[in-house]
Amino acid sequence: MDSQLKELIDLAKTTFGLNHYYLQRYEFYRSVNTINETVYTLSMEWFPNHITVHEDDETNPNGAAGIEINVKSRKFTRAIFAGGISYAEDGVKFSHLNMEAIIKWIEDKTGLMYGIQFQLKREQEGELTFMACLDGVDVSPPGYIDIKFNEEGKLTLFSINGQFPSKEPVKEENHSLSLDQLEDLKMEQLKLIEYPSYEQKNYILYMDWKRFLLQMMGELRFHLNFLRMKDIF
Repeated sequence: MDSQLKELIDLAKTTFGLNHYYLQRYEFYRSVNTINETVYTLSMEWFPNHITVHEDDETNPNGAAGIEINVKSRKFTRAIFAGGISYAEDGVKFSHLNMEAIIKWIEDKTGLMYGIQFQLKREQEGELTFMACLDGVDVSPPGYIDIKFNEEGKLTLFSINGQFPSKEPVKEENHSLSLDQLEDLKMEQLKLIEYPSYEQKNYILYMDWKRFLLQMMGELRFHLNFLRMKDIF
């Protein structure tokens, strides 16, 4: 085992408190992200010490931990404990499920800044979902961060997917749109489509609302609608 691989394995073991686990298997894989960058990932499967399985058994028992880390950045991209059961000791645990502590942990492990690059979008019992943003404004395509924890506050799932804005300065535009100003823009985006209906032996008229990007009322989003108009004969 080379020194770089050992460092990554030790980092996973320390970060997620896998002292009572053994490394069952690992592999490297390559992927290409949405901005056409090649990403190398180390994927590891850790089993609790009290569980023994055969080498050819590819199923993971409850409590097994699947950990993935970006080889270049050394940032974790995924950690999941099978069955929502964790035997981790001195690992990731959120006392009293404190939101501030959870956000701080995400910032530390991802290098992202809350409110600047990601923000909370959904909160359920034992589960949180964060989405990418730029200074609190939603971005597209979106990036996601999912967190799950059990009743003890132990982490049972962490995953980060998609792209998040960088910390580099972004040129801000002071444009603001009113409904009156949108009138001309709205007409530019509309296109009349005649769709033949062989059953009715006539044409159905549709208005295609093209995709465009705008900023209005502090919200950044893509609009894509397909509107059916009243049949005209």
